[in-house]
Amino acid sequence: LAPARVALYAVLLFLALLGSLISAFSESFVLVLLGRAMQGFSVTVLSLGIGLLRENLDSNRLPMSIGFMTTAQGIGGASGLIFGGMIVDHFNWHWLFAASAALVAVALLLCWVWLPRRKVLRTAIRIDWIEALLPMPAIGAVMYAIGQTKSHPILSPQVLGTLALGLAIFAFWGRRALRAKDPFINLRLFTNRVFAISNAATLLLAAGTMQVVYILSAY
Repeated sequence: LAPARVALYAVLLFLALLGSLISAFSESFVLVLLGRAMQGFSVTVLSLGIGLLRENLDSNRLPMSIGFMTTAQGIGGASGLIFGGMIVDHFNWHWLFAASAALVAVALLLCWVWLPRRKVLRTAIRIDWIEALLPMPAIGAVMYAIGQTKSHPILSPQVLGTLALGLAIFAFWGRRALRAKDPFINLRLFTNRVFAISNAATLLLAAGTMQVVYILSAY
């Protein structure tokens, strides 16, 4: 792992730590929202972690290690809801972000101490930034279309038009990704039956069971 990758880990975790502290010491909704947005940088660490595993583990240990990492993320998310509720019940809500800051600080320290710094020789890849950024407006348009159903009928021109725009961008992105020599997101992996089934199961889990927690917490 090149030293630059370790530095990137550290920067992302530091931004998440800074966001936690901003939210912990703020009374303004805008600042709390800004802090929460900065905490989102920590999400990218999972993808970087998978890349780290691929560079340092053999093919026999890799599937189990990736499964362990992604499972740990799910357990962490579920635990966060439980312990977050306990904190709110017994302390001020600011302590939610103080606890988050403490956890990120520990992760930052462990990242800097334990991550290997050996350089990995790899072929330079030219990133297609258009392909990399296209999913964002596509997802945004689809989510906005869903949000419009609160004030417009589902089959209204506003909803259907926005949804069609998002799906069209998705189609354009998929076509571009499939034609790319080195795609930013390799859609060809979905031709692998095991990969496709595991991702479909994850999608259904996220769309179903995991949302029950948020529904019940609203009552």
